[in-house]
Amino acid sequence: MAGAFGFPDFMRRGVAITVNVGTATASMPAEYLYDPQPGLRARFTPSGGTVTLTADFGASVPLGLFVLVNTTLSGAETTRFYLNDSDPTFTTGNLLNTVRFPTGVNRTRGAVVCLIPADITARYMRVQITDISASVLDIGSLMAMTTLRLEGGMAFGAMEGRIGAGIADINTFTRAEFRVPGIARPRYVDFSLPSLRSGEYGGTVRDLLGDIDTASDLAWVPDVDLTQDELHQRVIVGGVMQPGADIGIARDRPQRGSLRVRMVERV
Repeated sequence: MAGAFGFPDFMRRGVAITVNVGTATASMPAEYLYDPQPGLRARFTPSGGTVTLTADFGASVPLGLFVLVNTTLSGAETTRFYLNDSDPTFTTGNLLNTVRFPTGVNRTRGAVVCLIPADITARYMRVQITDISASVLDIGSLMAMTTLRLEGGMAFGAMEGRIGAGIADINTFTRAEFRVPGIARPRYVDFSLPSLRSGEYGGTVRDLLGDIDTASDLAWVPDVDLTQDELHQRVIVGGVMQPGADIGIARDRPQRGSLRVRMVERV
């Protein structure tokens, strides 16, 4: 029942991306995959129903959570993730070769989430998407993160929902009401972690908070034992530190700490 954070996202460090199979659209290049705005999509034309991408992080990094967000995947495709520490062709020495099926539902905008049992240190990552029936494939962001898996980090009082982005105006003379729907309704999650252990509030979680700012995006996995479909639906990527706000750990019991988190999905 313990949760996990994903941070940092090594894709945000301007990695080298190669399109091995398929073609990137010049006006929507592969580099958009690591732009912090998922709404700024990269577009690919599949070859034989397949798009394959390789990322070179420049050095070996620990990776345990991979997320595709804001995609046009329909749910019929297959997404495979590979990791390798020495061979960028992925011919030999693969450290990871695992398949995830995208949900393709509108609620999560075609999100694909891959959480592996433990982080693997690797320099190269490959994402292969097959069985694409559409003429083009759009991907808003590709994220590759280290995981911080909490020892006793079950989320209490968790609220998961949406933030209304529309507006409503009222004519003060006629009292007529005009409602305009928002372009996006970002998800949010609000929860408490009341049982952080001493090594977390005095170490790993404290260090995590010390490394983030208002521009930082984290991933939150509410339960590392969720089914694959629930991971697609409930893992959220967004900011936890709002401008002018603060976030900190309360050490309210001997050898225990607590943390209140509110995360808003990045759209």
